[in-house]
Amino acid sequence: MIECPWCGSGWKDHPTTCENCGGPMPPRPGQDAGEPPPPTPRQVPKAFERKIRYTTNTLFIAGAILLGVGGLQGFIFTTIGATTGMGPFLWIGPGILLLLGGLGAFFVLAARRKAEGILRAFRDGRAVVGRIVDVYRDTSIKVNGRSPWGIVYSFSADGRTIEGKAQTWDVGAQGREAGRPVHVLYVAADPEQNTLWPPVR
Repeated sequence: MIECPWCGSGWKDHPTTCENCGGPMPPRPGQDAGEPPPPTPRQVPKAFERKIRYTTNTLFIAGAILLGVGGLQGFIFTTIGATTGMGPFLWIGPGILLLLGGLGAFFVLAARRKAEGILRAFRDGRAVVGRIVDVYRDTSIKVNGRSPWGIVYSFSADGRTIEGKAQTWDVGAQGREAGRPVHVLYVAADPEQNTLWPPVR
């Protein structure tokens, strides 16, 4: 079974495009990079855009939690201070709000910048053929006892060799060998903003 990297739908056969979201599927295993990306501007499936912006963006999730907790705690402490006349609570509430809320806002803005860079690469990025440098189990991350796969790839942009990295939970990543060609999209103004095409899930 193969999974769509855009929406996560599973398919027994190997279609060229996902029948649910319309996103292009990764190439069959082998030494080929697969079909090149379409010309710009490329359409990005809505489910994938939500995933990049919110649902799998850990920086956004952490920032939203901090904003929520900071706002709630700030409100509770300020309300207690105002209703009981306890002066310290009037200072603690806004302090918590500023500290946690400010940190949360910083995380949300950083997550937004990162997501915009990835989506910009998908929509308007220059397409080049790069090569896989390494595929490894990223044991620095563990979720429920599992670690994702890290895929390091390199490509040339403006006469420089740039390295990028993608992470995936898909065990099929171990079938990608060093030296295999891959399609890479990068933002012309900032090649450090890059991604694989089609994406890894």
